[in-house]
Amino acid sequence: MSESFLILSRRFGGDIRDPSDGDLEDALKQVFIEDHPQLTEADYEELRGAFLRFGSDEGPMFVVYVYRHGDVVLEQWTDADYEDELVPALHLHRVTFDDALRLWKLARDKNISGLRQEPWVQS
Repeated sequence: MSESFLILSRRFGGDIRDPSDGDLEDALKQVFIEDHPQLTEADYEELRGAFLRFGSDEGPMFVVYVYRHGDVVLEQWTDADYEDELVPALHLHRVTFDDALRLWKLARDKNISGLRQEPWVQS
């Protein structure tokens, strides 16, 4: 039997299973607010974002990446091994904190039709 999962991977490390609204907000703050006194521009560029993935071991799996400067990517995979894409990656640009949070909440709720209604573009 295939096990379902929902995992948030934070920008500076650490995965959270079944994240709360607060977990999602905290992870997005790490992406959108770059004010850590010990990090350089190169550090922020190297660790560009965070992502939320959901699905089941046997597939499909959906991944919503949120990167610095408001870039968001939606990937859809046949299974959790990232081997075969169902469709090419989709992109949104200049997304606000609130919109990124809304997208992650759609993903958290496994609302695939809601995610697909966004104005994604292929690159």
